[in-house]
Amino acid sequence: SSGINAEWPLRPGETKTCSGPVCPTHGNWGEWSGWSSCSVDCGKGVKSRERVCDNPEASDGGDPCAGSAMEFDECIKPDCDEEGKFTEWSDWTECHSECGAGTQSRARECVAKKKKVPTATLR
Repeated sequence: SSGINAEWPLRPGETKTCSGPVCPTHGNWGEWSGWSSCSVDCGKGVKSRERVCDNPEASDGGDPCAGSAMEFDECIKPDCDEEGKFTEWSDWTECHSECGAGTQSRARECVAKKKKVPTATLR
């Protein structure tokens, strides 16, 4: 024995964990929400849905989510047909008779009016 206290096998170096700068976290979109209701009751309209940049949210200098948080699409409802309505009844006319039984009448009108067609534009 030469008197040198050495471990076998010899280790040429050592490693240990350390902390460097924080890595950036790039943003990623979460799931789309469901579509909204159509913006009109009849004719052409717009529906929309949205998503949030939280899967994960950008942090520590990471890039934000690319693209839009909202999406629009056209929706088509049944045509806006004419809608008929009756006016109120008129007053009864005077009795038409010289003597004895007679007749009276009253009337009302059918008024057709076109529903307004809302206009919506896709963005």
